[in-house]
Amino acid sequence: PATIKGTYLDNFKNIWDLYINNSTCAPSDLPSKTAGDSEAEFAQGKAVFFQNGSWEYNTLVNDLGMNKDDLTMIPIYCGVEGEEKAGLCSGQDFWHLKGVERLGIPAVMVADGPHGLRKQEVAGDHLGLNESIAAVCFPAGCASAASFDRGLLKKLGETLGNECQAENISTILGPAMNIKRSPLCGRNFEYYSEDPLLTTELAGAFVEGVQSQNIGTSPKHFLANNQETRRTTSSSEVDERTLREIYLAAFEGMVIEQKPWTMMSAYNRINGVFASENKRYMTDILRKEWGFDGLVMTDWGAMNERVAGLKAGVDIEMPGPAEENDQAIVEAVESGILDEA
Repeated sequence: PATIKGTYLDNFKNIWDLYINNSTCAPSDLPSKTAGDSEAEFAQGKAVFFQNGSWEYNTLVNDLGMNKDDLTMIPIYCGVEGEEKAGLCSGQDFWHLKGVERLGIPAVMVADGPHGLRKQEVAGDHLGLNESIAAVCFPAGCASAASFDRGLLKKLGETLGNECQAENISTILGPAMNIKRSPLCGRNFEYYSEDPLLTTELAGAFVEGVQSQNIGTSPKHFLANNQETRRTTSSSEVDERTLREIYLAAFEGMVIEQKPWTMMSAYNRINGVFASENKRYMTDILRKEWGFDGLVMTDWGAMNERVAGLKAGVDIEMPGPAEENDQAIVEAVESGILDEA
């Protein structure tokens, strides 16, 4: 999460007010406006500046050296109210994450992948019933994995990242990297392999390629989502060694090395507990063991019980809106079940 270092805290509110109330202040004037702190030093404080209600993105990232991954999180610590904050835990609609207009935070669009961009500009659905824009269809995961070529997968990712930039997509929902446990799985064509090493190496190359274009990825479906039959209710019963050596291993190397911006939780249960409520995998392993510092979103419709999901480490429920669940979060905070932070 974004933090403000103590040496900058006293100046932060003044600078925040300055940029909200006086949008004519140029970034080059920051040293004198921050009691002598340089732009680079102040950037370490993770402050966000607005001008005319829009992001000064190039200045923040290129001139001030800020971490782009922190930018959309910072306003939550700088004026987003309780109900507004709870609302950010669900999507705006089928393909958009919510923005906060008064703080200049835009809603952003995500789109399906991973072997072609599936952007639905008008009506959205997960079955492809509504029209999508024309896009290049690349070989599916099963075919690209047969190349055993990291460079090829990275180039594929770069190309899709460029397409996302052209279509104003913030994050592509992929790669799909579940293990091919059975030939009966209806989505095996999307997945890379039955081999966790090949899966994590090729998925990592894909993620690296996409994110090199400043587009996020959402590797899916975490975890042990290996069948389509009753996928929203089934439970994958897996012992610890098998999880560690096959199913977790497929994701582990990619998460640690390529650091995806987001992860997508699966529909299924894992040993009886829904993935979206499973703190062991969403927090203890993903975040604490592997060091993941991004956002976890659900697969579309995969949230079971919202407060339990948030406690487990699932940040955003998709698709939105989800007013009842947003209200449940507010009530859980007010009753002390959830810590607002």
